[in-house]
Amino acid sequence: MILLAEDLTFKCDCKREHSVLTKKIIVEAGALNDLITEMKNCGLHGRTTAVFDNNTKQAVKEYDLIFDDEIILSPDGLHADETATAKVMSLLGETDILVAVGSGTVHDIVRWCANELKIPFVSCPTAVSVDGYCSSVSAMTWYGFKKTMPGTAPVLVIADTNILQKAPMRLTRSGLGDMIGKYISLADWKISKILAGEYYCENIAGMTARALDSVKESAGGLISGNLDSYEKLIYGLLLSGISMQLAGNSRPASGAEHHVSHLIEMGTVVKNDALHGEKVGVASIEVSRIYHKLRGLTNAQVSGIIKDYAGIDKKAVSGVYKELSHSIFEENQNDCAAEIDKKVIVENWGKIKEVLSEIPSPEYLKDILLSADAKTDFSDIGILAGKINEIIRYSPLVRNRLTLMRVASGFGLF
Repeated sequence: MILLAEDLTFKCDCKREHSVLTKKIIVEAGALNDLITEMKNCGLHGRTTAVFDNNTKQAVKEYDLIFDDEIILSPDGLHADETATAKVMSLLGETDILVAVGSGTVHDIVRWCANELKIPFVSCPTAVSVDGYCSSVSAMTWYGFKKTMPGTAPVLVIADTNILQKAPMRLTRSGLGDMIGKYISLADWKISKILAGEYYCENIAGMTARALDSVKESAGGLISGNLDSYEKLIYGLLLSGISMQLAGNSRPASGAEHHVSHLIEMGTVVKNDALHGEKVGVASIEVSRIYHKLRGLTNAQVSGIIKDYAGIDKKAVSGVYKELSHSIFEENQNDCAAEIDKKVIVENWGKIKEVLSEIPSPEYLKDILLSADAKTDFSDIGILAGKINEIIRYSPLVRNRLTLMRVASGFGLF
């Protein structure tokens, strides 16, 4: 499967001009054998440095890959953060091109460094674990705070299914969880358009939804290593990254479900070593449960219980985010919920319920994840029941981005 974009720029029905900076995506068995040739075909010439971790270096040992320089990181405690990026930058000599050979963490580190150096990078995923391979932003934990930072979209993506199929199954299940989260993020995006007039593109949302449909039908085949299932999953994950390129941010791929994951990853509520996609999958089931409960409310019931916007309770936030509270307050200086009148919510509740009807039930999402033996409950990822409400209620503040969860929490709907 080959997707050619060729620096695609086009005028969309949404009246915006979209750009795809990724020139070529190749998803097939043995694709990594053609890496150097395909780099030249994409106009990439010059001194090349590849970044691996010890595990991903081992995963590609059978391939005859020759680079001018290599940086091999220890996977122990490796995170996409200020420490890892500083280490890579210190080890880099003169280089014209960066190549990321690894899963999500290696890619975010390399994407950030490529952006800092203003040089191109090439993506070589070694697992179907995250949706950020084609993204133009870097998901970083910066001095403890989980944030989206500028990055560089890959010029070329080589996804070798021989390597992807051999990756630890836990990473594959994580990718499935990350993909399932799009049901929530797409709904949150549309609801923000309804309530706040946020920019929304039907074409971008539709593209992500089609990829999601393809993934859900093939989830069961991942356990047996079915090649078609792996191709559909990596295709969906890559397409999700392309949707972020088109939108210019992570909006199509990240909503309330990702905010839950981000808060857990910060470690102020609970210390947890679950993979990103594991947390997203579990959070998606819980958010679906809450959203369907809200969907059951009539306009009259919403009108009766809704309150004026409560604003941000700084004392409570400080208790949850602790030493990272200053970053939360800075992120939310221009509170995205503060300009919404509760009357607008009541008046548009019917439209909101229509959007919520498009989200599968929590039972349905659970069945998709269980078909691949993936984690489905907070207890599966080591989070006790007593922490769940706190995580759900305060996770929307991780990003100054409107979601129904932020609306429901801020206006007293749950």
